[in-house]
Amino acid sequence: MSGLLLERFGWQAVLGFGGVSTIALSVLFVFLLPESLEFLINRGNGRDRAATIIARMAPQLPISASTHLAAGGAAAKEIRLAQLVEEGRGIGTLLIWAGMFMNLMIYFFLQKWLTSLLVQSGLSQQVAITATTVGLAGGIAAALIIGPLMDRYGPYLVVAGLFALSAISVVLMARILAAPVPSIAIIGSILVGFCLSGGQKANNALSVYFYPTALRGTGIGWSLGVGRIGGVLGPFAAGIMLVSGWSPAALFDAAAIPMIIGAVAIAAMGQIYGRAAPVAAAETTLHP
Repeated sequence: MSGLLLERFGWQAVLGFGGVSTIALSVLFVFLLPESLEFLINRGNGRDRAATIIARMAPQLPISASTHLAAGGAAAKEIRLAQLVEEGRGIGTLLIWAGMFMNLMIYFFLQKWLTSLLVQSGLSQQVAITATTVGLAGGIAAALIIGPLMDRYGPYLVVAGLFALSAISVVLMARILAAPVPSIAIIGSILVGFCLSGGQKANNALSVYFYPTALRGTGIGWSLGVGRIGGVLGPFAAGIMLVSGWSPAALFDAAAIPMIIGAVAIAAMGQIYGRAAPVAAAETTLHP
């Protein structure tokens, strides 16, 4: 898709639009995305904003200027990497890293190679580009429903389920590429994009859920860093496998293995930690 845009509008226009739109969205997010109640209460000068949000959420609560708000513990002045494995978080941290590594390994493999693999399987370049584009749209659709699903069924079940569905989707894609039909390949690409891109978003949300507020930035930063290692190795390994004579269908079959590992890792987290994180998000309490 980016190639078509560059060809039609020129690289200056495309890059300029990307830069301006990113800045515009960043400004909107600064004003429209609220901080968490725990962060507002514990940072010292966010008490009034927190009280306003609580009053909107629960107008029946008696909140006055003298009401003391408390949420969890005060944020630490200095965050150490070792804190990610303290207080029972060690196994969970390793399992989150494993899930992120496996997901980004296959996500970036497909992001870099999907169009070429579809063409190599016998589809036209136009169909391959269309399939790749709608696959990205599938990830956008996933973002709209994953949050409510995680709220209702718990993050561990939903994230593990997405990994399992990702494994199924890439195996189905392998069968499609064995005898490719354009319309079916496009549908398969949507399913793969929904599961893999949705799984990445769910992994990010799981990191936020698992760590207490003070550690969330460090926790998600490290999980994404470890995941990026997988994101580098995935396309590299796929290139080596193609040079070695692997077919596109065989690559998709192989892609199911990391997804199964990720599903097992997150399911294990669910068994160990249950529906709540080990240092669960503290309830906000009111003291008149």
